[in-house]
Amino acid sequence: MALAIKRNGNFFELTGIFEDVTMEEIFRVSRPLDDIKIKRMQFFGVINDKCVIKHFNDTGPTISTLAIPVEGLGGELIIDGGFAIQDDETGATFWPTNAGACFNAGNARFRVAGVDLSAFAASGDATHVLVFHTATHTGMGYIGPADSAYAEGGNLLLNGDFELYAGTQDNGVNDSFTSWTRAGSVLEATATSHGGSSALEIENGGANLYSNVTTVEAEKQYILEFWTRDGAVVAQGYYAVYDVTHSDWIIPTTTTGITGTTYTKVTSYFITPVSCVGVRIYFLNGGMFDDASLKEVTNVGTDGVLLYSEATLDTQSLAYAEAGINYNAINSFEVYLSAFTYGTGWIPGNSKANKTAGIASDLVQDISAVGGNRYKVIFTVSGRTAGSVTPDVGGTNGTTISADGTYTQDIICGATDTKLRFEADATFDGSIDTVSVKEVIAVKADVVRFNPDGQYMKPFIDFSEGIFNPGHKLIIEIA
Repeated sequence: MALAIKRNGNFFELTGIFEDVTMEEIFRVSRPLDDIKIKRMQFFGVINDKCVIKHFNDTGPTISTLAIPVEGLGGELIIDGGFAIQDDETGATFWPTNAGACFNAGNARFRVAGVDLSAFAASGDATHVLVFHTATHTGMGYIGPADSAYAEGGNLLLNGDFELYAGTQDNGVNDSFTSWTRAGSVLEATATSHGGSSALEIENGGANLYSNVTTVEAEKQYILEFWTRDGAVVAQGYYAVYDVTHSDWIIPTTTTGITGTTYTKVTSYFITPVSCVGVRIYFLNGGMFDDASLKEVTNVGTDGVLLYSEATLDTQSLAYAEAGINYNAINSFEVYLSAFTYGTGWIPGNSKANKTAGIASDLVQDISAVGGNRYKVIFTVSGRTAGSVTPDVGGTNGTTISADGTYTQDIICGATDTKLRFEADATFDGSIDTVSVKEVIAVKADVVRFNPDGQYMKPFIDFSEGIFNPGHKLIIEIA
């Protein structure tokens, strides 16, 4: 920063004081310097700044010492530095009985019955982030515009009405159903149907019938529907959904919950796991079944939201998902403001920004910081088990922190950008919360006034005895 002197009438403004400044440099006027009379001097700066003005040169007597005794702070620049929860699962119900979610790339969306999330998803609004949890795993996505009305794709389950079979109805002998595989006996066609002329009856508590569906896609939501009633031989039946790709159950053996002789529809939603491309639908252990269907949920509804991998809403996908997350076990969520951008390993939760070890990454918020200005950064580190984190404003690092506590640091913004960063090293495992950033602004010191007509003097600014931080300014008024 170079010395700059501006004149406006009888006022002289000096900035960029980085060395001694003589009277001749200050007053470049046509009249003799000996005729200049000073009426007032005023110094602006940050706390502890000091301007020492002597008479004539650095050995002369001190005319005045102008100092900044108190600190001035601008307004809060951080949005939601407390990582407050905006909404959660209170009042919500999840699948399998309610439409809910889809998490695959290009198609990510989320809905829970009982909580309308659309208020967080006004068009163009990326100020909220949705976090979902299981007992041990977490996923995250930025909320985008609300989804369209609930919609489903076509039926993927072949011969779900059990009209195609080989055998004789209701004779107590196994029948073969097209596109279905029988295990055990007796499984036969029955004329006691819900629709059409045939249905499935399972007449043995250990028998089952299943159909493979190889047209599903990973991380999408599907709806399984069927009509069922008590069987004539064995009462209520069961159903299950099996992940063929991973040899694991998506919905384990589950009772239909239907008893009596009236057909009643059962609806169950599930989400296919990561990389799953094949499922198996089971009916088993008793009961009658008819008019079964398996359809993709293509839109979860207007009270749901779309999910994106970044706050700019460019790519519809999750931003983060821990390995092993079971989408069908999700039972809670939290909505946060998303003014912060979460690097790899960072995720909000419990009103904090939490980082796990594994890779060096940043927690970032654009605060529109101005290069060369000073900012007071306050934050709390908690739950740290390893590693360190360093605050940064505009590319200028503050002091590295490697212990729990609340910290206050003054950082002069660099020229890289306008952002606040918490730069965590690869081993950092801990949380950040209660973040505050305010600009340390210039504050007017006590004004040094002379008599109304001014006073003859030859001011000399002694740089060696002063303290001049960026943003300082000296005003001299002459008669």
